[in-house]
Order: sequence, then structure tokens, then C-alpha cells
Amino acid sequence: MKTLTHKDLILGFIKQNLENKEHQRQIRQILDNENSVFLFSKKFFLFIREELGEDYQHEYERVFTKFSDFGLSITSSQNSQNFDDEILHIFSATQDKVVVSIACNQPSQEIQTQIPNIAILSQQQKPNYHWLVINLAILHPNPVQLRNYDFKNDNEVDKLFSNIFSIPKTIRFVSIFDDACNLQHKKFDFLIKNKISVLYYTVKLNFLDSKQRFDDLRKKLSVKMFGKPKGGHEREINFEGIIIIPTNDFWMLNVTDDKKWSISVLYNEEEAQKSLNYANKYVRFLDNK
Repeated sequence: MKTLTHKDLILGFIKQNLENKEHQRQIRQILDNENSVFLFSKKFFLFIREELGEDYQHEYERVFTKFSDFGLSITSSQNSQNFDDEILHIFSATQDKVVVSIACNQPSQEIQTQIPNIAILSQQQKPNYHWLVINLAILHPNPVQLRNYDFKNDNEVDKLFSNIFSIPKTIRFVSIFDDACNLQHKKFDFLIKNKISVLYYTVKLNFLDSKQRFDDLRKKLSVKMFGKPKGGHEREINFEGIIIIPTNDFWMLNVTDDKKWSISVLYNEEEAQKSLNYANKYVRFLDNK
């Protein structure tokens, strides 16, 4: 996971002066995750060093070494006049579709505008976007788990899916494995609104029933449909290395029905590709070219 940290995260880690000790612990967990690839540049650390002064030289060197060992150095921008300029340069220069950006407190308006998916420690509250991204950064490549009782209402459940789809810079397409093929829910509203291409994998029924399924899908989604003769009740969303696996059908993930369920969310490119290989068991069908 490519991780871009705001300076207040690093300054808080070095100075150990945050009033919120839980945030202090989370910053340590984020920076200690050796599975993450931290993005930085020469100017990135130059601007941080200028703010620290000489009192924290030893601690600064330790963090710089950590980033050098487990990070990716980006060529600095000649035009950067301050840290905000440089972090925006790093974000735009990175080709990866998934770049997890994290700040301790609310950054400048310019950063929030140009890095709209930045997660902020001080704004996290389970299960909102900030909580989700921060815990993905802490646990990567292992999953974040959410259960039915983590949500106050159905809108929060629907919002979770929009939050997950908001993590990548861009999405090429989304693969959905769903034997139930029921769109009586709002989990895919982000895909519908942003007209994202969907590869839909489901059980192949008789021609008339399959055609009805496809017609229902394409009323809402930009979709290509794939099927196989027998189902195993697959439920998964897979895109850009992100995997969502619920224990219940998507339309049944709500608080209103008072059912017991959970959702697993992880970013793991290797696992995502292995899971996508299962799509070879399906064949494209119907006139959906």
C-alpha cells in the first residue's frame, strides 16, 4: 500500500506531544507497518526538518531512515515553496491508483481540494471514511472487519460502500460476484452515479430469466454480464486491489432487518488478483457487447 503522510503526522510521532494518546498510538502503528510503502522526497523531509530544528535531530534521523528503508522516493518539484506544495506534487506524481493519504488534523483547504480522499485522524469515528482508511493503513495487508452492530442505521451501511469506492484515485472497472443479483439496495450508487464500468458475475439461469437479470442490471449500471451454471453463493466486490466480502447478500446488509452479518474490507493486490482468477469459471453471455 502506497502511503502518503502529512507533516503533522510525522511531527507528532517525533515530538510525542499529541494530547490524544490514541492518535499517538495509531500514528506509531501506521509508521511501523513494514508492508506499507511510504512516499517521500528530498524536499518533503527538508521542510519537516526546518520545522523541527536541532532539538529532535536524532528522532528525525530515525524516521528518515524508516522512510528510506520502507519507502519510495519521488523526485522533488523545483517549484515547491513549502510542504503543502511538495506533498501535492508527490500525490500527483504517483501513478498508483490507490494512494492512502493521512493527516493528523485537518490540512489546508488546498490539500483537501486536491487530495479529496485524505483521511484525518481527528475526524475518525467508526465506521466513517477516516476510520476505515486509517485502519486499513494500520492492518494492511490484513482486513478491516465491520459488523452489523457497528452501524446506527441503513444509511451508514450504504455510505460505507461509497467510502470504499472513494479510496482509489480512479477506478478502471469493478468486478462484482453476486449470485443473488438483486439491486434492491443502494450499495452500488457510487458506481451508478460515476458511470463506472462493472463486470457482473452471477449464476446463469435459463435464457428468459438471465435476460431479465441483465435488463435489470443495465437499467442502472454500465455492465457486462458473465455467468456459470452452478452457484456457490459468491459475494464479493473486487477493484484496484481492494476486496469487499460480506457474509450476507448485498441487499440484506442493513440494520432495519435486525440480521447478524459482517463485512471484510482489505487492500491486497496479490489476494485480489488470485480472487479475480476465479472469473475464468464464468462465460460472457447475452447481447451485452
